[in-house]
Amino acid sequence: MNFDPISLVATTAQTFSATVFPPACGPFALDAANNLLAAIILGDGADRLNLYDLFNSNTSPALLASWTLPGGTDNNFGLGAVAFGGNRVYALDTNNGLLAFKIFFPGGATTLSAARAGDNVALSWPASARGFSLEKRASLSIGSLWQSVFDPVIPSGSQNWTTQAVASAASFYRLNKP
Repeated sequence: MNFDPISLVATTAQTFSATVFPPACGPFALDAANNLLAAIILGDGADRLNLYDLFNSNTSPALLASWTLPGGTDNNFGLGAVAFGGNRVYALDTNNGLLAFKIFFPGGATTLSAARAGDNVALSWPASARGFSLEKRASLSIGSLWQSVFDPVIPSGSQNWTTQAVASAASFYRLNKP
């Protein structure tokens, strides 16, 4: 779906058959920076956590992996949660258990670019460089710790973008692949 926050109207962007994306989808989450979707698939018997690759928006989501949740209780109300964080995916299927996995992305180093955008700095890196998280610190001296940047990452074309406010003190940024 495409959602217009001004008119509050959602329109269908793409549809998939039940053989590609199961209709009994419960809780799900999107990792836009890495083009991943994780969804708990509710069914008779054991529920499953499916991980999909959304990198090519012109094709159906590719199923990367599927794991069975430990319980076998019906989750009739579809309660639970799915979350991404730090190259990990977490899934809670109410009354059926919790799963957590580390996601390993192929590929090596990439480049981080910075450009002034008014009173801000726009940081970007290739969208094909998946699995990286943005970090910053105030000094390059030994003992200064890197901290995660939690501002939204917006995929646009072939780049991932985030905007940072320019502070009165220096800030140093890097991409980290845990």
